[in-house]
Amino acid sequence: MFPRVAMTPRVRSSENSVFGERSEFIQRVTPGNCPSVRSLLDFDEDRTGVQLRPDRLFLPDGMSYDSWRELGFRVALIANCSAWWLGDWLVYGEQAYGDRYKQAIAGTALSYQTLRNYAWVARTFPVSRRRDTLSFGHHAEVAALPDSEQDEWLTRAERLDWSCSRLRRALQAAKLAIRRTSDDEGTVPMRSLKIDIPAERHERWKSAAGRQYTSVGDWIIATLDRVANEELSLNPRIS
Repeated sequence: MFPRVAMTPRVRSSENSVFGERSEFIQRVTPGNCPSVRSLLDFDEDRTGVQLRPDRLFLPDGMSYDSWRELGFRVALIANCSAWWLGDWLVYGEQAYGDRYKQAIAGTALSYQTLRNYAWVARTFPVSRRRDTLSFGHHAEVAALPDSEQDEWLTRAERLDWSCSRLRRALQAAKLAIRRTSDDEGTVPMRSLKIDIPAERHERWKSAAGRQYTSVGDWIIATLDRVANEELSLNPRIS
């Protein structure tokens, strides 16, 4: 299956793209109109002038706006699909080859933490529970929640057409509201934690928190909760 790219606008096909007489990739990709893997990866370098290399993407001079836009959608779709592909590849390797799969992942260009996250999300969401109208990132945002809450938030994101960042902000706001309610009711034992960090690191954390429209304290709590859930949910073999 090919999840749609969340950035793809609802527009009609274009006739000015070098990728074909009618450009299917500037529409939303759904199970009913998704391209095949072969057509998705076929950039026809001789005809389009687009060249893909491991360290660069070459775009020819005079490329039309429609062609440039469609190229971006193709690359974004491949990036989204590759996260699921890598996750499923890792889960399969772990189950089929035991510890030998670690030798294979050591040869990839991605970090071990990144691959581990892909595997965690892929394992958390079997194919039957994946939403092809949402990206891998949407699923990653809710992966630490119970199954029922995962479905609830994904349905909400699907219905309201939320981006990953919008879903993340909504999740953080919901967690903050629950925490404040619990604090008001005095039902949750609290502990204080004090840490000393360099000013430069604090500024980096503050900047990251600002991008998610939250305080540094709430950002730290949300980040630590997410990492803790990932660690505790991982299969012992991916540790």
